[in-house]
Amino acid sequence: MKLLYFTVLLQISLFSASSLAQEGGNNTELQVQQTLPGTGIAAVNSVNLLRIYSQDTSGGIREARFEGYWSGGLANDTIAKARANSSIAAASDDLELIRVYYLLPNNTLGEAASDSQSRWYTGSLNNYNFQVASHSRLAAVFVPSIQRPRLRIYAQLGDNTIQEFGYDGLRRSTTRLYFQTTDRHVVERVYDNRSWSDGGIVVRKAKSRTPLAATSFLLTPGNPQSVRVYYGNEDNRILEKGTEGGTYWYDGAFEHSAIPSSQVAAVDWGNGGVFNIRLYIQDGAFKNGISEWAWFRRSWRRGILAIPPA
Repeated sequence: MKLLYFTVLLQISLFSASSLAQEGGNNTELQVQQTLPGTGIAAVNSVNLLRIYSQDTSGGIREARFEGYWSGGLANDTIAKARANSSIAAASDDLELIRVYYLLPNNTLGEAASDSQSRWYTGSLNNYNFQVASHSRLAAVFVPSIQRPRLRIYAQLGDNTIQEFGYDGLRRSTTRLYFQTTDRHVVERVYDNRSWSDGGIVVRKAKSRTPLAATSFLLTPGNPQSVRVYYGNEDNRILEKGTEGGTYWYDGAFEHSAIPSSQVAAVDWGNGGVFNIRLYIQDGAFKNGISEWAWFRRSWRRGILAIPPA
């Protein structure tokens, strides 16, 4: 069975947020045109800080930052050089450790790393020359540990299987992997610390090679984890599916048009009855700009029209 685009999330407690990201930047359309149409998009966050990663037209992976205001996204914010039209995945331990994954020109996995928000450096993953399919999408999860960080990266191989690459071991965690099959279903696979099992169909018919993103949160401490999955349909709208504890999936409230090649990234700020989801898509703002949409106080609304370099 040929496997298409996929995303992954790790179910752990997430973080609270105190504010909605504010609009900022100088909205310079010329700068935004340096963003690659259909760029991979990855997002990581801490309590109220954000990092967004995307690719420019020269192959650079750029970092945009929200720290009460937006900044970055310019050429001097390039953290790595990737193959053209590379997928991007990111994982973080509360922004203290950040890892960004991408494809190199020879279709091997690349890693950019930052520790304690220090200068970026090339990660050790590059030394292993892990070969993946040229059309592979990437996903990553990062679990903080008392002793050593634990990482899992997912990529598609040339035989159309999804391969898991690991650093150290994941213990006492539940991992959920979402991917698209050739019949255009979006399906779920679940790892429960013992083995992988089928989680069933999440979306019965998404657009071919659909963009995918997922995030999870706790509505109430002690209750089952809630999950939101974002995907694209044939008329280029990004839609939402939701579940509370995995018993059944329902249509979520998010629905917005995007450019045909747009990818999607999602993060959640919240815990204990309050959650604030952020989505990042290319919806045509300044042509190639990456826009933010926010679930805040029980409704979806636009965050920033376009993140830096806008």
